[in-house]
Amino acid sequence: MKMKILFLGMLMLICTITHAQDRRHDDRNSDRLKSQKIAFITSNLDLSVEEAEKFWPIYNKYQDKQDALRKESRDYISNAKASDETITEDEAKGIVMKGLDMEEKELELKRAFVDEVSGAISMKKIAKLKMVEREYKRSMIDKIKKRYNRSKGDRSRRP
Repeated sequence: MKMKILFLGMLMLICTITHAQDRRHDDRNSDRLKSQKIAFITSNLDLSVEEAEKFWPIYNKYQDKQDALRKESRDYISNAKASDETITEDEAKGIVMKGLDMEEKELELKRAFVDEVSGAISMKKIAKLKMVEREYKRSMIDKIKKRYNRSKGDRSRRP
């Protein structure tokens, strides 16, 4: 009996440690990706030290708000999909209107960001920012595809 309790205790401890290590690994990856994004944007926008010091706090705050909006939108879409078979016409109208409201919130957020960040960097750099963000995402997607194709090729060569 004592051995079973000891075994269960050890198993729970191992699971807890493993989970904590996975979380730390995820945090390190997240930090690494953020650092790469900062370097990519700073370099491609050719931000001076002074511009970067003003720009990044504004940009990070904007990203946090944008992430919260996206989460709200995902949650809303999940709920709407779950009930799509059984909703009434009025409920469907409510869903459509809520979607439009969320798009308006996103546009308001973008306008507020441009207003605020225009005090830190030039309008030329603000205009270029969206393109640079897309280039960064594209480069990350390409890296993932290469890594996937490389690992897929490794598996197919094994006997």
